[in-house]
Amino acid sequence: MHVRRIVASSAIACLAVAGSAGIAGAQTQPSPTAASTTATTTKDKHCDRALAHIPKLQDRVQKLEQELDKIKARIADAQAKHQDELVKRLEVRLDHVQKAHDKIVDLINKIHERCGS
Repeated sequence: MHVRRIVASSAIACLAVAGSAGIAGAQTQPSPTAASTTATTTKDKHCDRALAHIPKLQDRVQKLEQELDKIKARIADAQAKHQDELVKRLEVRLDHVQKAHDKIVDLINKIHERCGS
């Protein structure tokens, strides 16, 4: 019985100390200069990473443009042969590839806009 009281009182004391330390830690505020420099370095890291991906994104855009040209040629060929079902499927594919192309171009533009290069 005596041991239980000691354990319970020490547990309550630990919780009280940890709780007050948590409250004291929450009340301290970081200096504004430290926060701004951290945000700047974080932005620089993100920009460096994003700018490093631009060549890969440009390669992907180029491949998608080639694919768009091929699909358009196949659509013209299918229309000349009056293959309406094939034309419908190719137009769906054309829309899909065009959306992917536009999405990547928008991403490249956002990177240039945010990172300034």
